[in-house]
Amino acid sequence: GQWQALTALYRAGKVRSVAVSNFAAAQLSCLFSAEGEGGAVVPPVANQMRFYVGHTGVDLGLNARHGIVVQAYSPLGNGALASDPLLAAIGRAHGKSAAQVALRYILQKNVTVATQSTSQVHLAEDAALFGWSLGAAEMARLDVYHRRVERLDALHEATAREEEPAGEEEPAGEALPPSCPPGTVPWPGEACEPPRPAG
Repeated sequence: GQWQALTALYRAGKVRSVAVSNFAAAQLSCLFSAEGEGGAVVPPVANQMRFYVGHTGVDLGLNARHGIVVQAYSPLGNGALASDPLLAAIGRAHGKSAAQVALRYILQKNVTVATQSTSQVHLAEDAALFGWSLGAAEMARLDVYHRRVERLDALHEATAREEEPAGEEEPAGEALPPSCPPGTVPWPGEACEPPRPAG
């Protein structure tokens, strides 16, 4: 299979390392259960995963036990977290931006980050993630922040469906409470707020 071909290149010294992307526990188990040449399994050095505040359903322990570095892509949730009010509030306490809080959260989960930008300001922010840290209470608050982010993701998906050509109707998702007008995001104990841009 493909993994055997990649590991053959590794053993032959043709490549320095091999890695995977979006491999959940089931896919990793499949790799580990297959014997390679000489009966030894070559684990991937890295596993690129969608990982950010609000989307952390990755088995970090399994990857760590096999020496696999998890690398987060879309670390800002397709851009939505860069203007998130909670991350911005936490950032103000540290003199940092919401985006820096989102990236620092990932690093403190022992996950590496893949970022890209054409902005010198954003590149400088990306490099200024060290020498400070989020407190335990801040990390705990972000750990349970997934509900708001999931609602934002659902809202973005619903908006995209509305813009698609008419066709077969899809089942309706969770309806917004009547107290929130269309196009806003509900959150317990807070006022409705407009959705943030995806990118």
